[in-house]
Amino acid sequence: MAVFFFCIVMKIRVLTEEVDYVISGQLRGKYGFDVLLVTGGMVASIVGSLALTAVVAAQQVVKAANKPTFRLLSTKAPPALPLAKGHRWHLFLSHIWGTGQDQCATIKRQLCLLLPGASIFLDVDDLEDIGMLEEYVEATGVIMIFVSEGYFKSRNCLREAKCTLEKRKPIALVHDPGKSKIPLETIRAEECPETHEGATTLTLTQTLTLTLTLTLTLTLTLTLTLTLTLTLTLTLTLT
Repeated sequence: MAVFFFCIVMKIRVLTEEVDYVISGQLRGKYGFDVLLVTGGMVASIVGSLALTAVVAAQQVVKAANKPTFRLLSTKAPPALPLAKGHRWHLFLSHIWGTGQDQCATIKRQLCLLLPGASIFLDVDDLEDIGMLEEYVEATGVIMIFVSEGYFKSRNCLREAKCTLEKRKPIALVHDPGKSKIPLETIRAEECPETHEGATTLTLTQTLTLTLTLTLTLTLTLTLTLTLTLTLTLTLTLT
């Protein structure tokens, strides 16, 4: 914008010189200006713009460097996140839209911020064909089942759960007691099919700590975030 303004000023100067012999002294004084002063102003504006850009860029770099992320205690570096052969995602968020969509969207957003490079499947972002649910599950390393009201009554959710068991995928069960209208044990007793109960009993005990910690982490400090890191690693190892 500054360069454009000074170009206009210089153009007026050129036009004034072209008609200098026909304009009065009053007009000449009105439209004339000091070229050195204008040039100095233009240079100062450009330098100021560059300096402001550099300051903004530096602030963004500092902000990115101070962003809380999961890091290895041994190296202080983010963990490597290689995908197994044939896998496209590290984590699959299995949930029912009516009672788990918002929570799973928050989980994905927070994990992507805390664990850059993580590839997480969420239907609203990655689902291309509802008929390929089993293929999506098979192409994922760990399946997180968000247990909420109506999950085990959903045909598609049961497809995901059944495929998870058939493929012997690691499972992490997550439940949000703060927003759930009915207790977890009620969901398990009244909705969970008998064919799934034996497979989920042990995992439920292992992931209960993760459930409570993750619920808090959405508004947490860095200390609690590091606690979640250790809990999550433990959970995935056990399951």
